[in-house]
Formats: sequence, C-alpha cells, structure tokens
Amino acid sequence: MNTQDKKILKTVVILVAVMLTILGLFLNKITTPRFLSSIELKVNGYILLNANKDGSRKDSENIFGAYDNDKWTIVIIDESQREAITDLLSSLKNPMKSNTDVVLLNNEIKAKLSQQLPDRDDIIAVVNENNKLSGYFKAPFDNNKMVLTYSSVFTHR
Repeated sequence: MNTQDKKILKTVVILVAVMLTILGLFLNKITTPRFLSSIELKVNGYILLNANKDGSRKDSENIFGAYDNDKWTIVIIDESQREAITDLLSSLKNPMKSNTDVVLLNNEIKAKLSQQLPDRDDIIAVVNENNKLSGYFKAPFDNNKMVLTYSSVFTHR
C-alpha cells in the first residue's frame, strides 16, 4: 500500500467515525424525553405541585412516612384508574417502568394527600423518589399525553 492509499484510507476512517458520532448524538437526542414547561404539563393534564416560580422545588411532607422508597409512586384513587395506569406503564421505557410503583389510595395516604390535593375522585397522584408529592394527573386520562408528561417529569424533575 502506497502513501496515497494510506491517506485515503485514513480519511475514510475519519469520515465514518464522524458520521457514526453524529448519528449516535442524533439518536440520543430523539430518544431522550424533552423538558416540558409547567404550562405544557398543565395542557397535557398534569398539575405540578410544590414548585417555586423559578422552577426549584419547595419542601413538602413525606407521603409514606418513614417508608424508604427510591422509586416513583403513582397513587390511584380507585381500581377503575388501574387501566389508565397499566396503559401508561406498558408504554414507558424499561428504566422508567422498573422504577415506578402503583399504589391504591388508603386512609393513611389519603390523610397526607388531602392537605396538598384537591378533593376530587378523578385525579392520579404522582410521588417522586424522594417521597414527596410531585403533582397529579387530572381527567380525562389520555395515554399519549400521560406518557409524554410522565417521561418528562420522571427524567427532568
């Protein structure tokens, strides 16, 4: 192989490496959930709680007491909402799906949530991994909007 062939081969290898890098960055960009503003969250049916005007978090009471949980928890009011949550979980990517628990509302949780949530039966509460109430979905529960919104909240909040 002469020097001109080596230079051509080197140029081709560099071009392929650049193209693969750009392709990898593009795929990462389109597969990462984007950050939704509080207005976009509200339009999609998610009410974000405990947020200051600058977007930082206010402290709130632990929902599950001393319960040590490093997962996000979705609190459903009654069994009729389980179908909406099952659809949501089946549409999520595995890291989000495996780090999300579903809990049926009981009296202990209801007492803690009643201070922070409206008294309605058509909401689904979301508790973050720090055991703090993040917000809630309000009816109607549109699976596509819920997936987009939960992915954004799970990833960026």
